[in-house]
Amino acid sequence: MRDNSLTKLILVCSLALILGLIIFQSDKFLRFKYRKTAKSHVMNGVVPDFRFYDLSNNLITNNLFFKGRSLVIMHINTDCDMCSSKVKSLLKYIHEVEGADIILSSSEDKNTLKTFHELNNLKNYPQIHLVQSESDFFYKNFGSSFIPLVLVFNHEGLLVKKIDDTVPIGTIIRYIKIANNEGSK
Repeated sequence: MRDNSLTKLILVCSLALILGLIIFQSDKFLRFKYRKTAKSHVMNGVVPDFRFYDLSNNLITNNLFFKGRSLVIMHINTDCDMCSSKVKSLLKYIHEVEGADIILSSSEDKNTLKTFHELNNLKNYPQIHLVQSESDFFYKNFGSSFIPLVLVFNHEGLLVKKIDDTVPIGTIIRYIKIANNEGSK
């Protein structure tokens, strides 16, 4: 009788383990499939069509850019210390990337963005556009919701670098220069 109970216990545990593995693999497959779909624009290496609104409710689209200039899109959150640090560093070295237009994008409300705009004196930088974006735009189009997310496109709208990791500002500037044909990989 003891052997029969042990056999049943082993059978139940084995079935539970197999069922758990099946569920785990199914979930992993579905997440991989969704990530693959979400990254399709990045896989093509081309900037997707976008529609943002600046703080004055002017429509900002990709048709306004790429006239001989590269484009940097930085997705930020104003209360993110790393984002603020990256923006301040970028402003400090803005003279090194004069051939680039820069979009700072956030899904936060306009009043918060206006405060950020004023605190950083962004009005003094005509090549920088602070815009409001939909909360899921970057995940849908670039497969990442990492903040800060930095996307560097060359003057033809081709993706040079997607940076969704913590890197020094010098690395970002290097890729902007590459996009402007001022540096080498």
